[in-house]
Amino acid sequence: FVAAVPGAAFFAPGFVRFSYACSMDNIREGMQRLKEFLSSL
Repeated sequence: FVAAVPGAAFFAPGFVRFSYACSMDNIREGMQRLKEFLSSL
């Protein structure tokens, strides 16, 4: 699972904090997918 929390909750407005609980392989895959999505914007 991955949770995204506004950075303002951690005194970092304008940022997003990701929290995850899974294997490193899943994290790498998820970050690659996020990168591709953000590049398409």
